[in-house]
Amino acid sequence: MKLVHAADLHLGRFLRSPERRQDFIDALWELVEKALELEPDAVVLAGDIFDSPRPNARELWEAFRGVRELARAGVRVVVVNGNHERVAPGDVSPVALLGGAGAELLRWGEEVEVKGVRFLGGGYVPNRDLLLKLLDEAAGKVRGDLAVLVMHQGVQPHVPQGRLYPAELPDAFGYIALGHYHKAHDQGRYAYPGSTEYYDASEAGDEKGFFVLDPERPEEKVFVRLQKVRPHIKVEAPWSALEERLRELELGYPKKPVLVVRTWGAPEGTR
Repeated sequence: MKLVHAADLHLGRFLRSPERRQDFIDALWELVEKALELEPDAVVLAGDIFDSPRPNARELWEAFRGVRELARAGVRVVVVNGNHERVAPGDVSPVALLGGAGAELLRWGEEVEVKGVRFLGGGYVPNRDLLLKLLDEAAGKVRGDLAVLVMHQGVQPHVPQGRLYPAELPDAFGYIALGHYHKAHDQGRYAYPGSTEYYDASEAGDEKGFFVLDPERPEEKVFVRLQKVRPHIKVEAPWSALEERLRELELGYPKKPVLVVRTWGAPEGTR
């Protein structure tokens, strides 16, 4: 089985900046295009597809169209809610609306099966005790079958405020597809693909993309880099050398880069 694992698209980020808002939509479509080229059996979107529980109609429509393209190609699309998509009890998550395009929203206590592989898990859970209980219940349903756990949660030490530790991830699952951490991180049996665009300047220098893998051999997963994201370039230099360092930067990027500059030793009275 071939699985694409992506997360944290954060559609709707930077609504007041037309260029940066479009960057997140561009990343969505590059993800869809590359996934279609890979011809996977399933695509997992592990939460925070939207940056808000009430996304703008433009972002909702783009996500709907992207899922529809995958579904029309015969790709199963499995999604979970992230912390940015949490809604009040009785309200409807925007992720659930993608069901009209063919996405399958995975909730705790439910499962989706694709080519004999069982997908269990669900959306973001802020309460640690409840989360551990849900994980134990999900693991109890596996009983030796090949299964993938999908959730949007922080695991320490990658996410310092994470509610889980690696030893608490159930052994019952062949692969654990996570979302929430914006830097790509591969621990073999569990992984974060990172965000598909730069959420903020602290991510400058990170590669953006997704994983493709066979859940039976998760240690052989491949990171597929997105090529069209707006470059975020980190420059660190003393004030006296800053101009020279900036002149050394490459030109010719497909999109104007964002510069993240750290300098020191500036003359008094300058900023």
